[in-house]
Amino acid sequence: MFSENPAILTHSRNIVFAEALRLEEAMKRGVSQTWRFKVGVSAGSLSADFYQTRFQNHFFPDYDINPLKIVIRNFDGTTYSMECR
Repeated sequence: MFSENPAILTHSRNIVFAEALRLEEAMKRGVSQTWRFKVGVSAGSLSADFYQTRFQNHFFPDYDINPLKIVIRNFDGTTYSMECR
């Protein structure tokens, strides 16, 4: 958790765990395609990537609930992150 949220360690706020944290669960999937081509004497390639990570359980720091504390709690619900290149 601290490697993904290093700002937690730079605050002078107290860190409070609101509940016992459950392990994060996630599933990642992706597709990558590369096309190679040649035009005359020049060669090149074109690549496209798509990746998605779905989190079934994760925890997050809440900076807004109290200005003197960082409250860390489980998040129930599904969230995702996507990357296209």
